[in-house]
Amino acid sequence: MYRATNEVDYLAAAKKAYKNLATQSGSDQRSYKWTHAWDDKSYGSYVLMSQLTNEDEYKKDAERWLDYWTTGINGEKVTYTPGGLAYLDQWGANRYAANTSFIALIYSDFLKKQADFNKGENGDKAKRYYDFAVSQIEYMLGKNPINRSFVVGFGENPPIAPHHRTSHGSWANSINTPEKSRLILYGALVGGPDQSDQFKDDRSDYRLNEVATDYNAGFTGAVARLYQDFGGTALKDFPPKVEPDNEFFITAKINAKGNNFIEISAVLHNQSAFPARMGKALSFRYFVDLSEILAVGLSANDVKVTTAYNQSSGVSELQPVQGSKNLFYVDVDFKGVDIYPGGQSEHRKEVQFRLSLNNTNNKTIWNSDNDPSFKGLSGERKITPWIPVYDEAKVISGKPPISDCGDGKNCVPQAENVAVKGNKNKALAIHLKGYDQDGKITAYKVAEQPKHGSLSGDADKLTYQPKKDFTGQDEFTYTVVDDRGAISKPAKVAITINAADKPNPPKPPVPPKPPVPPKPGDGDLTCQLQTNTWPGGYVLQAEIKNKSAKSSDQWQAVITLNQPAEIVNSWNAELKVNGNHVIATPKQYGSIWIPRG
Repeated sequence: MYRATNEVDYLAAAKKAYKNLATQSGSDQRSYKWTHAWDDKSYGSYVLMSQLTNEDEYKKDAERWLDYWTTGINGEKVTYTPGGLAYLDQWGANRYAANTSFIALIYSDFLKKQADFNKGENGDKAKRYYDFAVSQIEYMLGKNPINRSFVVGFGENPPIAPHHRTSHGSWANSINTPEKSRLILYGALVGGPDQSDQFKDDRSDYRLNEVATDYNAGFTGAVARLYQDFGGTALKDFPPKVEPDNEFFITAKINAKGNNFIEISAVLHNQSAFPARMGKALSFRYFVDLSEILAVGLSANDVKVTTAYNQSSGVSELQPVQGSKNLFYVDVDFKGVDIYPGGQSEHRKEVQFRLSLNNTNNKTIWNSDNDPSFKGLSGERKITPWIPVYDEAKVISGKPPISDCGDGKNCVPQAENVAVKGNKNKALAIHLKGYDQDGKITAYKVAEQPKHGSLSGDADKLTYQPKKDFTGQDEFTYTVVDDRGAISKPAKVAITINAADKPNPPKPPVPPKPPVPPKPGDGDLTCQLQTNTWPGGYVLQAEIKNKSAKSSDQWQAVITLNQPAEIVNSWNAELKVNGNHVIATPKQYGSIWIPRG
């Protein structure tokens, strides 16, 4: 403050506070066997007070400290490595030598300005402190017994594995994953060699490979000062452009497949590091070609999408691909789900989904081989570019199938037909739906108003208020607008308003009687259970075999659990929970147990 304002009260306060600085153990002299660091600014204070006052008390303290680092005091001085690095401590030896070098340069310049510079002692000290600083900085830049730089991205054989989380770019919260750092931390000074000038470029060795702002502080100042004497030319186009690696991608495998279904396990990975980020609204799309289904008179509505394990916020039914008659996709949305490169489970989320065709009359129709996203999939999990990843509905990795839009040509958004039911004289909430293959929906617009009611609300959430005592059918149409201004074709919202039913008086609930589980034994039916568990749930697979010579379509299986469970999804059987019992009964399809099957 005194240097900034020239007000003597600040200088007086500084002199008073100076007397509280620590002294060397067993002495009344100011400390000199350590150095300027993040937690001790005493040594810089010696030099600053010398500059401000030119008084001997402060100059003696500064020179005693710098002499300890150079020629020694009373036969003692800082330890040096054989190669010449002033080695104060094993933790960040370069840092301490660089800090001392920076302040030594400042004090050397101060001495050079003294009136008696050319008359002996001050000139010798100025040169000694200057030469010390030059030798230390040169050591760090590569003039050392192992001929390597200790500055990342500079000089000969520089460090490539500093202990720095962001430049390492680990997505798994692991110091060893990945093996190589994904970014170059240009200019960072690592801790330095050991006391014998040896260095191991290993980020798990914190002593030698640590980096920090206080490691670079004095070093940067010293280099800036020496630039005045040694010069140099700035590199052109520095820093070089960094090309991100595969930050977002899908790994997938076939979970199961049958005559008319396919079940896929897909994992969305966030391994971002350029920079590390969450993603605003991540999703992925699984594309299918329904040519063989359309050819027999069926449609996308005959394909059911279900999930077995779901860490997403939503899995859509099949959506049409703009400009294609046979291509459709399942949109798996992770909006609101935190996926970030912060750990084994944090950086990835899994969804197991099944596409099944029901109305087949036991004929094999489904063919996954022509599905764009099925390409290359097997029972072994692997990275696939054919299940593209999106952020805010824009492709950020992977390869969507070719259509009449994309590659710079905007895809027209699509509004979805909606059907809702309500009661007479009651307001009805309506949620509009729109999709955009290569962007996002930015607006919802009512095209034709309803005739028997009014609309209020905004965006995709509207409220329909029927006219007084109206019952029957009403409708309105709407369009959606994408982020490039394209407008969809109108979609219809069909509204059915019923007369309000008179409520029946409630009947007291009758608690269900738990079924009596069958006794295990050697019967015609056998059951084998297999589980696939994860935190918070599991998939239970029950395989029941009919060893008899008779078929059966009137069957029931009761599975007893240790505790009550909630059913999320099921295949090939209708499931109901009653206490600790899960009761399985036939579905409309696949209900017959064939003999010996």
